[in-house]
Amino acid sequence: METTKNFKLDIQVRPLDAPRGNTLAFASVAVEDLVAINGIQVMSGKNGPFVTMPQTKGRNGKFHDIACPLNGDLRKQITREVLHECSRAVSQNLENKQNLSASLAEAAEKVAAQKPDPARVMGAPNKGQDAIGA
Repeated sequence: METTKNFKLDIQVRPLDAPRGNTLAFASVAVEDLVAINGIQVMSGKNGPFVTMPQTKGRNGKFHDIACPLNGDLRKQITREVLHECSRAVSQNLENKQNLSASLAEAAEKVAAQKPDPARVMGAPNKGQDAIGA
């Protein structure tokens, strides 16, 4: 029976507010506090989201990985944990946006319920002045 090693990963995911092409998020992964892989992308595909390692486009138009795990278990773990962290980050961003939206709506209702203060209305005469400005 094959045992799989669980590597220590530190993952940072930065979801995009709106997808850029097929790109949904960028990620960085530190492996075992020894090496960092930056420029990982979470992409949208016809079979769902997937993770790509940092790539460069060759002269032939094909993409080539700049950095990638040489161990299949590590690749699976990075993919699984980046997708999980991306899902968590997107949910957190959505919750924050909903909270902000609710707070803004509440503030707008409070402002609408207030009676205008004549002293704060633009063009209102200052104290001691009449409407003509004398």
